[in-house]
Amino acid sequence: MASVQSLDLNARPLTGATGAEISGIDLRGLSDNEIDRLKRLASEWCVVVLRDQFLDPADLATFGQRMGPISYTPGLIQNTDWPNVYRLQNYGKARAITELWHTDGAFSERPCAYSILAAATLPPAGGDTLFANQYLAWEALSPAFRNMMSGLRAEHVWKGVAHLRDGEPDPQAVHPLVRTHPETGRRALYVNVLSAMGSIEGLSEAESRLLLDYLYQHSIAIDRTYRHRWLPGDVLIWDNRCTLHAAAHDYGDAERILYRIVTEGEVPYDEP
Repeated sequence: MASVQSLDLNARPLTGATGAEISGIDLRGLSDNEIDRLKRLASEWCVVVLRDQFLDPADLATFGQRMGPISYTPGLIQNTDWPNVYRLQNYGKARAITELWHTDGAFSERPCAYSILAAATLPPAGGDTLFANQYLAWEALSPAFRNMMSGLRAEHVWKGVAHLRDGEPDPQAVHPLVRTHPETGRRALYVNVLSAMGSIEGLSEAESRLLLDYLYQHSIAIDRTYRHRWLPGDVLIWDNRCTLHAAAHDYGDAERILYRIVTEGEVPYDEP
């Protein structure tokens, strides 16, 4: 894990495996060096929590641009006045597809790097967001299993998205099942919710399903997770290159509004 002291930020681990809380900073006034250190912490700990920020959509748009090139998410229709800032709200449990563990933007050639969420309106209880460390998921596999996976690539596709624009095809891409993080140098398992994955190159559909199902269940082991209970003013930043996440829809019809922006990453690669 990252040495918090070496990065000159006041941070503390949230679990023994995943997540850190950073305190004593205002995201509106960080220097370029502080932005770099913040990104490094998010990449090392998978997700970082910043309390009492109270970012509005305009603040989030400005901050997001400082975190890197902003990524457009195919299929999402603009629903705020700020380009690429998306409002997440309660559409009912039947449409709560984010309850399933997933990574953002894997269907793109250059999937999302950092996702940033800012709390706006929270339910009286519930609505937690969960995170799973994919560095540790990869490292927990046996050496023989890791060797077997070397070089395997899988299809990622966003099938039949309800918000797709007219005539826009289902976005899809092919990525390695394990990827090397460009900043930390660590390898991370790279799978997604099974409904958003196709076949593994060179394997039959049945073989692909068996392997992907095992890897997906392995990727979300409880001892590698952090569950975040939202408070007013919270901002969360996580690195999709090493993290899966899910949102619990356990708050009925209560209002829950978060604002989201994501940055573009690189083409995934693996360097054993």
